[in-house]
Amino acid sequence: MKARSILIAIGLFLIPVIARTLWYYQGIYIPGKNLQEPDFLSLEIPNPELSTPFAPDKIDTSENGMVVFDLAHSNQYQISEIEVLVDDLEWQGVQVTTLDENEDLGTILKGANAFVSIAPTKNFTEDEIQQIQLFVERGGRLLVIADPTRSSSEYTISRVESVQVANKLLEPFHLTFRNDYAYNVYEHEGNFRNVFIQPEDKNELTKNVSEVVFYAARTISSYEFNVMAGDENTLSSLTDTGGNLCLVALSGENVLAIGDFTFLTSPYYQVADNYQFLTNIVQFLISGERQKTFDDFPYLFSQPIGILASEKIVFDQELMAQIGELKEMYAMQDLPMEFLESDDEDYDLIVLGFIPPDQTIHDYLAGFDIQFGSQTKSVSVQQATPSGTVESETEPTPTPTQSSLRSGQIYIGGLGQVPQDEFGFFFLKSENDRTMLIILSDNQDDLVDLLEMLVQGNLGNCYTENSIAMCEKNNIGWKPTSTPISESEEVFEATPTITIEVK
Repeated sequence: MKARSILIAIGLFLIPVIARTLWYYQGIYIPGKNLQEPDFLSLEIPNPELSTPFAPDKIDTSENGMVVFDLAHSNQYQISEIEVLVDDLEWQGVQVTTLDENEDLGTILKGANAFVSIAPTKNFTEDEIQQIQLFVERGGRLLVIADPTRSSSEYTISRVESVQVANKLLEPFHLTFRNDYAYNVYEHEGNFRNVFIQPEDKNELTKNVSEVVFYAARTISSYEFNVMAGDENTLSSLTDTGGNLCLVALSGENVLAIGDFTFLTSPYYQVADNYQFLTNIVQFLISGERQKTFDDFPYLFSQPIGILASEKIVFDQELMAQIGELKEMYAMQDLPMEFLESDDEDYDLIVLGFIPPDQTIHDYLAGFDIQFGSQTKSVSVQQATPSGTVESETEPTPTPTQSSLRSGQIYIGGLGQVPQDEFGFFFLKSENDRTMLIILSDNQDDLVDLLEMLVQGNLGNCYTENSIAMCEKNNIGWKPTSTPISESEEVFEATPTITIEVK
């Protein structure tokens, strides 16, 4: 009985095993004799041509300049990732620097030619946006890159925020990144998100470029100039529609938006014409016509500086001390400074003089609507020729449009007359690819004080009007100056002298 129970138990155990074996394993596998295998050797995966990096042409600019890379807005990249771009900039003689957290953007932009913000995820303040807008208006170049793979996290909200940060910066320039990525399922570089783009038109950014590959790129809505776009099969992931979507856009001449970051990194910069496009971006960043204004004070110069002084100036200990500090300050910017006996076009200039200026200083003030001492501004009025047999020819006697300047007065167009002993002046002008700063005062002590302002880099107490800065002085030093109160003016009309010729 006991043995029978054991046999029954064993049978119940084996029945499921045998049933499963018979159900799933129906016979013995015999491999076929003519097994057909894929012809792996004949498979071709479409790949773009690799471009061998070349030595780019040296760009002829009047100054080496400085390019600032943004690292102050939680930017999702490392400078080491764009080593090729940085190396090309430095090979062109450009100083490459970064904006780090807690640094003042307005200050660093004073000496910059271009500002680059890649994948920012922290909002720019309203003041920073205004500073960048003014920088662009003065000829500075702005490059903004937003990449769908570069956000603070992989969450959807983080990707949305990264787009919003970039778009807030670009809003004044009518450019907008979309929260998407471009794709092409028909023609791509190994993956449907790696899209080919082509130039929309010939310009400096597309010179020698026929095709570029972007690796997961945002599309751009632009009311300005589309630089590069995909073909009719390149679509947006946001709507699965599109065709000829813009991925590189330019606003005016100074603002560039690019929807991909990866193409700048290694090894992707070697694909197709990516490297040629990279070198064109370098040229874009350093070839802007940067106009220096008093907003850039004291970063006004871009080449060696020469000091030219009036013969009346005495180079005493106090003046030389200030010039020494000035020389040290500009040496930190790699700008040597030296005294000049005569003008030299290879130098930017700091011209020192007294009021009223002598003839040498006066020549550098050409173009400024300003007069000193007893000089007068004059106009002439012609009288119509009477009809008839008598021809009248008017030869006006020049007379001033305002009363002659009293001694110790200065006339400034648009402001009127101001007393010369109450103000010091900075005059800024650019011509022949160089910058000239003319500094005038009523006496030697005030001239030293004005040079100290230049060293401190602060014109906060001065009134600026176009290219003229007026700094008012009282008994305790230089005081804040709003619009100066000018002396009242009288207006006289010219009295014509008429010559009559009878025929």
